[in-house]
Amino acid sequence: MDFFARQEQSRRTTRILIGLFLLAVAATVTAVTIAAAIFIGMYRNPYGAGQLTDVAPVQWLSTNASDLLLIAGLTAAFI
Repeated sequence: MDFFARQEQSRRTTRILIGLFLLAVAATVTAVTIAAAIFIGMYRNPYGAGQLTDVAPVQWLSTNASDLLLIAGLTAAFI
């Protein structure tokens, strides 16, 4: 195998590794945000922690969207 073929193979491998890294970062940010959403849902519930609410998920997400975006942004910045 000559130098140029090996260099091209290394570039392809690097692109794959960068893509997998970005996928792992996105998965980590998503997991932390979901965990934070569960935590926020438990402790901002007017009926107390551990109780189900009457609020629809879409309404809850629109109410807490800024908090969740802040958490996702801070997680991504930390990584």
